[in-house]
Amino acid sequence: MKRALIILGKRKLIWTVAMVLGVMCPLLAASYYIPAADVAGNAARMLTYSSAAEGLSFDYPQDWVLRTEKDYSGGEILENVTFVSPDKKAHGFVQVMKLSGPIPEYVLESQKSMVPGYDSLNFRQEMKGSKQGYVLTYSRGNGEARLNAAEYFFQNGEKVCRFSFFYPETQQKQYARLADEMVESLTIKSVE
Repeated sequence: MKRALIILGKRKLIWTVAMVLGVMCPLLAASYYIPAADVAGNAARMLTYSSAAEGLSFDYPQDWVLRTEKDYSGGEILENVTFVSPDKKAHGFVQVMKLSGPIPEYVLESQKSMVPGYDSLNFRQEMKGSKQGYVLTYSRGNGEARLNAAEYFFQNGEKVCRFSFFYPETQQKQYARLADEMVESLTIKSVE
């Protein structure tokens, strides 16, 4: 009789262990989630911003904060969307502007009004996806506080789409790849 109870007790123990493992293994596996962004880049975790006002559309990381601004002074800016990472280390904006002249002239004039401290300025024509445009890169600051900037400009008739992205130089590889993904997703009416 005692032996029968031990065998019955072992069966209950085995059944209990099997039940616990059957429930706990999936829970443990689910708690050890590797985001798709870590494995396959940021594209798997992106959302799309779209605006009918100027036909602006671009992808951005789902956990970033976007803000649209209205009431622009001067009439040059037609649409402005800012974005910031959850840790507030990377940020930028996308603008649709109406320029009175070509992009290189606008950038040259902007460079003249930059405050001192920017270095590594590089302005060039570049193809991004199927879009022909211009990119201006530069840096500012020292050490851990050093920021890199990449500003892209794409012309569409009298309108220009400006995509500006600022991020810590210490995270260059991560954020440069993200900026490329965001810029390649960018559309504005016939600029694709």
